[in-house]
Amino acid sequence: MAAITTGLLFFLLLLVGLAARRLARELRLRQSWLDELRASWSRGPRGQEQAGEIVSETASRIGAANRVLDEFQGIYPLHIVFGAPKTGCSTLSASVGDLDFCSSLHTAHYLSAAGVDRLQARAYAMTDPLRRPRLLRHARECRALDGILQARRLYAQRMDLGGHPFAKPWVITSVREPVAMALSSFFFSQGHLLKGEEKPSGSVSPGDFGGWLAAQRESLVLERWLEEELGGVFGIDPFAQRFPVEKGWLCGENESARFLLMRLESFDHLPDALGEFYGIPPESVRVVSENRARDRDDHTRYAELQGGLRLPREKLEQLYASRYVRHFYSGDEIDAFRARWEQTGP
Repeated sequence: MAAITTGLLFFLLLLVGLAARRLARELRLRQSWLDELRASWSRGPRGQEQAGEIVSETASRIGAANRVLDEFQGIYPLHIVFGAPKTGCSTLSASVGDLDFCSSLHTAHYLSAAGVDRLQARAYAMTDPLRRPRLLRHARECRALDGILQARRLYAQRMDLGGHPFAKPWVITSVREPVAMALSSFFFSQGHLLKGEEKPSGSVSPGDFGGWLAAQRESLVLERWLEEELGGVFGIDPFAQRFPVEKGWLCGENESARFLLMRLESFDHLPDALGEFYGIPPESVRVVSENRARDRDDHTRYAELQGGLRLPREKLEQLYASRYVRHFYSGDEIDAFRARWEQTGP
């Protein structure tokens, strides 16, 4: 009997809490409505006509606001780790998710309709029984996140919340040196599909990667991803201003989002970058490394492939002459990348 009474009391308190929340929400909206109504009424006959229009419009606004607030729990801060595959998104997501105030965190590789369609098509073409459902699930998550973004934008427009601190998502994007990114993608995603044959990762050689790399075009560097995804979805043009290569990250804001753009090679300074982005002390940020090559069972094979890889100078010149590389890396850094991967013998 005591348990039933306690349960009923808890349920009643929950109902009271929900009712109080809705009442507070409507009171805030009605106060805004009254202020607008008084201002219009004081402007004379035309203002009084406008006041009548305000009454009708605001009634519908309150109803719409309650429906959206009930579904999305209000305008809460939305944090999105958004980057191309193999650019350190797992570490970024784990580190941002470790912050106390990041209660709503999403991770996505694609949000444009074309990008998600390509991701889904790639998943359907897979034969790997483990990776295929995982990739399909990520495609569904990307579409769902795109829907949330659109709903929030519509709500912010209807409720005139352009200046609300939580109306814009906090977008964190990473980039990476193209050869290292391509090697990681090749080994962990495509190494077993060489020439259409199922091949164990242990049999992948530097020569296999060189042949695969020679056939690639747009996917080797992130320029296309930055234009279609970061630019197409959030209107962020990373090439519109100088990237501080000496620091390794850039914080900015536009009409659609606040953003942090960071190089994977600068992750040693991730606490400083996230501290600047969120306005918090760097010492409060804990770097949580995830999905690292050295933590995998086949890390020895990957290290051997990485250590034995050498590429022709012509291919490296083609890669490192791109706008993407020259924008995010200094001349000295590019020379160091080239020296690391360049084939010196015949």
